[in-house]
Amino acid sequence: AAWRAGGAAGRQRAAAMSGVVAFIGGSIAQALLETGQALQRTGLRVAGNLVLQQEPFHFVGKERPLMVGGGEVAPSVSLIGKVNVFAYADIGQNSILRGEHHEINVGRTVKIGDNCVIVAGSKSVNGLPPTVELGRGCSIGSGSVLESCLVGNNAKIGDNSVVSEGCIIEPGAVLQPGTVVPPLHRIPAKQIWGGNPAKFVADVSDH
Repeated sequence: AAWRAGGAAGRQRAAAMSGVVAFIGGSIAQALLETGQALQRTGLRVAGNLVLQQEPFHFVGKERPLMVGGGEVAPSVSLIGKVNVFAYADIGQNSILRGEHHEINVGRTVKIGDNCVIVAGSKSVNGLPPTVELGRGCSIGSGSVLESCLVGNNAKIGDNSVVSEGCIIEPGAVLQPGTVVPPLHRIPAKQIWGGNPAKFVADVSDH
């Protein structure tokens, strides 16, 4: 009887030890898993400095948008295709940039307002590539629509404006809110234009 009691106690101790080992093993495995996940997240953040910055926005298709340097892209923004966003550019809520066919280049310190639509078309209308080029420091007002155009450095596009394909907005030019620039038009540097269709209003130096 004593032998049987000792055997039962031994089996209980063995079972208890097995439970402890299983618990410790599970804890170590969980810790290793969490460490691996943390390292993976860190790796994604490091890679994000050059590419996606943890992808806080939506992107569609095989072409991933290129993010270079700091800046702010709202979570509701959609970047589609060949979209390159350079240092310290800001893109506002619900804006859509479509670069399925050709590149969209958002220059340094560019500000794009909310609810903008920017499209790089599939065909050239002026012999130049139908890309969208937004020069350094330019601003695109909320609700504006741009297609296959060039906007020069420090130009300002007012809210709810339309810049059609093949247009060139030269550096320092200003479009008043609601301006519509027809296809293949050029807005000279440091001039203010407005209306539908766009017409010259004044020189920037006069204001």
